[in-house]
Amino acid sequence: MKNGKADAELKAALGEFAAAYQEKRLDKLMSLMAPGTEIVLSHGGEQRRLAGAQLRAHLEKRWAEAGSAKATVEAKELSHMGSLALVSADTTMDLLGAKGEKHAQLTAGLERFGNKWLFSQLHFSQGEARKAEK
Repeated sequence: MKNGKADAELKAALGEFAAAYQEKRLDKLMSLMAPGTEIVLSHGGEQRRLAGAQLRAHLEKRWAEAGSAKATVEAKELSHMGSLALVSADTTMDLLGAKGEKHAQLTAGLERFGNKWLFSQLHFSQGEARKAEK
């Protein structure tokens, strides 16, 4: 369902996610996630799932090793109904562990809690779709 206000709020949530990641603001990044949120990283048929304390530890380690954390997110599709939303976006980031910037497709589920959209699931997929474009 299209709704200009909700679309703007969802794009803002994506922007907040990218900014918090790039600024290495772990508490801010975690505050954008609903309880139990899981991040899935897919590359070449392999998947890695991160959540909770494991996600926090991974981010801290990744940011310490990398020295920098670049992130851009460009929304492609927004779909929402009531308190649920599904977003797809193109991303360029260091993908929570890859060396150097990588392009990936993000699919995210968000839930509205009060007046704020929180991520309930994020799936970064890097691989065949982007390779075919090159």
